[in-house]
Amino acid sequence: THGASTITQQVVKMMSGADERSAQRKVQEWERALELERRLSKDEILELFLNMVPMANNLTGVQAAAKTYFGKDVSELDLAESAFLAGIPNLPSIYNPLTEYGRRNAMRRMRIILGKMYELEMIEYDEYHEALNRELVFVVDERKEGDDVTSYFIDAVVAQVIEQLMLQRGYSYNLAQTAVFQHGLTIETTMDQEAQRKAEASFRKLELFATNAEALPDIPEPPQAAITIVSNEPATRGEVVALVGGFGDKERSFIFNRATQAYRQPGSSIKPVLVYAPAVEAGMITAASIFNDEPKFLDPQHPDEEWPVNVTRQHYGLVTVRQALQQSYNTIAVEIYTEVLSPSTGLSYLRRLGIDRTNEQHPSGALGAFGVGVTTTDMAAAYAALANEGLYTEPILFRRVLDADGNVLLENKPRYDRVFSAGTATVMTSILEETLMNTSWITPFAQLPNQTAAGKTGTTSDQIDVWFCGYTPYYTAAVWYGFDNANGRRTEIDDADSRNAIRIWQDVMARLHEDKASLDFEENGNIARVRICTDTGYRAVDKCPHQRLEIFDLDKSSVPRIDCPEHSREEPEETEPEETVPDQPEPDPEPEPEPDPDPTP
Repeated sequence: THGASTITQQVVKMMSGADERSAQRKVQEWERALELERRLSKDEILELFLNMVPMANNLTGVQAAAKTYFGKDVSELDLAESAFLAGIPNLPSIYNPLTEYGRRNAMRRMRIILGKMYELEMIEYDEYHEALNRELVFVVDERKEGDDVTSYFIDAVVAQVIEQLMLQRGYSYNLAQTAVFQHGLTIETTMDQEAQRKAEASFRKLELFATNAEALPDIPEPPQAAITIVSNEPATRGEVVALVGGFGDKERSFIFNRATQAYRQPGSSIKPVLVYAPAVEAGMITAASIFNDEPKFLDPQHPDEEWPVNVTRQHYGLVTVRQALQQSYNTIAVEIYTEVLSPSTGLSYLRRLGIDRTNEQHPSGALGAFGVGVTTTDMAAAYAALANEGLYTEPILFRRVLDADGNVLLENKPRYDRVFSAGTATVMTSILEETLMNTSWITPFAQLPNQTAAGKTGTTSDQIDVWFCGYTPYYTAAVWYGFDNANGRRTEIDDADSRNAIRIWQDVMARLHEDKASLDFEENGNIARVRICTDTGYRAVDKCPHQRLEIFDLDKSSVPRIDCPEHSREEPEETEPEETVPDQPEPDPEPEPEPDPDPTP
């Protein structure tokens, strides 16, 4: 078994460097611990532990940590500082004081330690209360002139290299960290420096982050954002070319990186990759399939209550799948997910797109309500499959790592998976492209100059999580915009709306495509076009008032061959598909921002 270790066993482990997880190693560790306890007193063993314990950021021992984090000798630390440092060895990567995320965790653990010390009567109440309210001052916060601050991309690369050293080479976390920072490794990254520079420039524009930019400095908790950009070009397909994990200038290295570490609710942006593309791929729906947008009662826990509801709180009757996705009707998405596709099937596709939520098979998943959210890197990679003929590519940030002698230490080859057919990707791209072209509340903010694009929004309540995921033939980019406090906004200032993520996406992507030739999406797969009646889904006749030339993947479904019976006086008869020139689609009603998915339906 793999039980917890005593301090003596941990000292033995640190002295030997053994890190394999096996029963044999545990037995050897136990024997050596007994021998050490025969030779040294408990105080001497504790001293060894305190001098050898990993303290994050490649620091060993509490003395080095005291000097680095507080600028003090360990003997000068007060109770609060000592309790803070005492919590780090438990999980150095989680309690890393040099990252915003790690410092928050470490402060919580410090309070737990102080509470336990008071409970065990190791400290008095006054000492406990004073330490709890003590404001810690970190010397690492006092940046020196000329200090280098790494980009969010480099922070993410370092994390991925450490992870791969552990997976491919069997390194412990501390050994992998030491190798990266001290062994002179050369890392060949996937970063496009110009793309990274342009993305960072957009994230410094105040007007993209608040409706009232002048009020931004006075907001108690200002909005934040993140973006991940993946290449769609064949030679670099799936490679992350740029990412930004926070608003404004980055002030320290290795702070909380929202592009890779912030798991947020995706809202309706999950619908294309969880609901609609899997259902098209399985041959269960087409873009022309008709569903009835009417009051529905799809909550198994409350079958008498209407759920879900559309954001407009209205219903629109018979609509096509294209219209339902373009207008983001929640009723249709949940109906397809639960009664046509099945959550288990949708989630199996999502897992193949790099997002494993197979244990969350509740209906509200169709609206993005997951117990564990997603990152912008997750969503960029998932949407990139639609941009690349249905081929999912695991997102990578480096290609190779060389040691100091030039030998290949790591080779980072991405994982590929043909999740969707080329025809399914073509159908989905057709729908999402029209969403950007002909949806009044999206089009003005999302269109790119002289460049075709496709994408989808997603929003949760109070704009805590606002998404836009979109792609062009060149790049796929996912943007999250919102508030770090996922429990609710801490301001009443009108500082955000559901279009902020779209604005950020458009600003970044416009910069990236400044020198790119205009390209249209390629149509791949066994594709046919048939004029349909959008009121019935049948093949259109002259008298059908609402028609469009719809796209079909013949490998997944048949095209409508029966004339529309509702608008035809003659008996319906079968005819062969005939390609014609498309009509202009109808203007669409303007919806409100995306709904708040109920995580507990």
